[in-house]
Amino acid sequence: MMGSKRKVIGLAGRTFVISLPNDWIKRYEVKKGEELSLIQRGRELILSIDKPVSFDAVEVTLSGPERVVYYRYGLDEIKVNYQDQKVVQKIRELIREQLMGYEIIKISKSHCIVKSIAKANPEEFPNILRRLFLLTLSQGRELYNALMTKDYEALPLIASYERDNNKLVNYSERLMNKFGATDHHKTCFTFGLVQELDHVGDIFRDICNYTKENREISNDTLFMLQSCIRYFEQAYHLYYTFSVGKREKIRNMREEIRSSIQKQLQTGGLSRTDLQLLTDMRYLVFSINHMIGFML
Repeated sequence: MMGSKRKVIGLAGRTFVISLPNDWIKRYEVKKGEELSLIQRGRELILSIDKPVSFDAVEVTLSGPERVVYYRYGLDEIKVNYQDQKVVQKIRELIREQLMGYEIIKISKSHCIVKSIAKANPEEFPNILRRLFLLTLSQGRELYNALMTKDYEALPLIASYERDNNKLVNYSERLMNKFGATDHHKTCFTFGLVQELDHVGDIFRDICNYTKENREISNDTLFMLQSCIRYFEQAYHLYYTFSVGKREKIRNMREEIRSSIQKQLQTGGLSRTDLQLLTDMRYLVFSINHMIGFML
């Protein structure tokens, strides 16, 4: 963040103006007569534009669809060079599963053009974030119910929720890179929160995939999984209805779960599946705890 100083100019003794940096005007294509947002915060005046940031197109060479980062960064057009046209099908699959609003608009033997055909709307962000929370919570609840009722055939479908989770995560980060979070000064923290939500969904997916074939799970391990999901549910409620009492309750819940997991791991006679799930749950508690840290 580069700082600079500007002299205040007085007009007619009543109006005071300052000039805006020319590189900033060019970067954000500010035009004469355009309205800017102004926030007064103590001694600070924060000036910002309401329109999305315009990013230049980028040209990349791929052997596979490795460049989700450009979508998250906020780019609206990508030229993808390749030697093997099979890459195009992989890009199609990636767009369908993870990149909301992107489409391939041109294909040739050596390259394709991927472009955003849907206008990003910053007002969508709160709803997208809530959907991400609720989808992840639903994934955890359905995972627990499937294991409790021994409905192992349901596990592949529950694991697939993680792909929808990825799509929401990618779009959330894209919106934040273009516009910032709803509360701009919390954008960095919200980025961290979204990343941890992504990790929680990954852990639920991994448990689904592991328990499809490894089904020797004790009741104590299932109880711990239920406790972890309740811990995540309380974190969700804390984010939307914060109170000191809820924070203390969640803190106590976390310590009880961590202690119980540690005691079970020290118990002899655990199955390999129990050991794997308890280890996964340690990471799950760690991610949820980090997620809560980005809220406060």
